[in-house]
Order: sequence, then C-alpha cells, then structure tokens
Amino acid sequence: MKQQNNFQKKGLFVYLGSRDLVKGKATVKELNEKGFQNIKAIEIDVINPQSVLTAKNIVENEQGKLDILINNAGILGINPQSTTETSVDDIKEVFETNFFGVINVTQTFFRATEEI
Repeated sequence: MKQQNNFQKKGLFVYLGSRDLVKGKATVKELNEKGFQNIKAIEIDVINPQSVLTAKNIVENEQGKLDILINNAGILGINPQSTTETSVDDIKEVFETNFFGVINVTQTFFRATEEI
C-alpha cells in the first residue's frame, strides 16, 4: 500500500498483474475505494510466455513504456514439504513459477524498456 501511494504521488500508473483477473479487479476496486487511482488489473501468468507477452503489449499500448517493474509472483507449493515425500513435479512447479517465471517476466519487460 505504501509503495502504491508513493507511485500515485509521483504520477505513475500501476498495473496490478494477476493470474486471476477477477481477483485482480477486486483488489483494484478495494484500492480505489481507499483513494488509490491510476491503477488497473491485467491478467498475467508468469509461467505462460504468451500471457507475459500479452501483458507487456497492454502496458506498451496503453502507456507507451514501463518505468518500474516489481515482480513478486510466487507460490509456496504443497505444504508441508518433505525432502523424501514431495514429488519432483511439485518442486518443479514451484521453481517454474518462483525462479523461471521471474526471469521470463523480467526479460520480456526489460526488452520492452530497451526498445524505447
């Protein structure tokens, strides 16, 4: 919330990315009711390259450029986790989202800032 307030004071537009657009829009509505403006929910799934590219294109088409990227996407995975019982597929899903997803989003959006 504090960061959003700082962005608003500086006149920056904020895109709130969410895998679930309905939940993202609900969060934006809550923020609007608390006085935050210049914010819009967009759908983005960090492990889906097409979704990331679509989100980047929305930002570029609507704002022309991206000034700041804060990527805090992440999942916990199955809990509790056990070294001997957690499946490799479950661990791969966590790494896909929390590690490779961050890299994908950062590279995709960073390329957009380089092109400007």
